[in-house]
Amino acid sequence: VSAGGYRTVFLVGDNGVLVGDPISTPIAKQFLSEIRKVTSKPLLYVVYSHNHWDHVLGGQVFKDDGAEIWSHEACLPHFYRNSHPDLVLPDRSYEQKQVLDVGNAKAELLYHGPNHSDCSTHLYFPAQKIVHIVDTVQPYAVSGAGGRMNDSYPKQFVASLQKLEDEVPFERMVPGHGGPIAPRDAVTNRREYQQGLLDAVKAEIDKGTPFGEIPGAVSLPQFKDLLGYDQYLAANAQRILIYYTIGW
Repeated sequence: VSAGGYRTVFLVGDNGVLVGDPISTPIAKQFLSEIRKVTSKPLLYVVYSHNHWDHVLGGQVFKDDGAEIWSHEACLPHFYRNSHPDLVLPDRSYEQKQVLDVGNAKAELLYHGPNHSDCSTHLYFPAQKIVHIVDTVQPYAVSGAGGRMNDSYPKQFVASLQKLEDEVPFERMVPGHGGPIAPRDAVTNRREYQQGLLDAVKAEIDKGTPFGEIPGAVSLPQFKDLLGYDQYLAANAQRILIYYTIGW
């Protein structure tokens, strides 16, 4: 289900419903309305994808219906430090993997290390071989938010996606933004773009290109067809340059 450029997912089982990100209070109300067109079963779980407010506000809409809220444990310090009136703290958290059963239907909460955040959950539906990935991968696009999003862990980002590909037999992905569904290759493409960006910026540093000229000097022609390439490549490169400069 989608609204305002955002997307979440829900899984209906014999006993009830599992929902992904609530996004915001108004959007959560829209999502609940859409869910109720499909089923009247109780809401059992909400799963926060990561700690950023634009995906996790509005959980009270589902909690009022009885849902238990889950997140990765590393999200908790962010939530405690950065409170918000519409942010409902998780009831439960997990470390590496958690299976939630809604009755003859299961979802796996999987942590593959830091990427877009340090607490991103890859929400996997094994029966459908679909994984819900929020913000870490927007299919066939460069890094989001106008290219300015400070992906917090540029190098670990690559390792996280490689681990997802190595360990999870998903066939398709549902993103938090962009088109509604994409093939497995979209994850590989995003990983390869991130590695290419790291390599290209490092090459300019090693050549002695002046610091301020490096973002504009980076070129990745093999990825020129990605959405946002012309507009945001330099901003993506600037983020990587900062990483190489200060280690963050």
